[in-house]
Amino acid sequence: MELQATSVLVSGCTHADAQWMLRHVLPAASAAKVEAVLVAGDFGYWSSSPNLIKVAATAKEKFGVETWFIDGNHEEQPYLA
Repeated sequence: MELQATSVLVSGCTHADAQWMLRHVLPAASAAKVEAVLVAGDFGYWSSSPNLIKVAATAKEKFGVETWFIDGNHEEQPYLA
């Protein structure tokens, strides 16, 4: 997969905090009229955090932005693979 967006909001570590994404990051991206959010490491991709995964998967529909992340040491690497 390749990020095709021409305007991107870059966020720091979200550490699986779906509410932070819903209340702050995605609304800010929508207000700034960017095409994507890029979480720069430590997104929090864990099998035990399905809410965050759902938020990311539906961000395009709800906020008009795609959600991308760079994996870090706070990802469940086997689950991510």
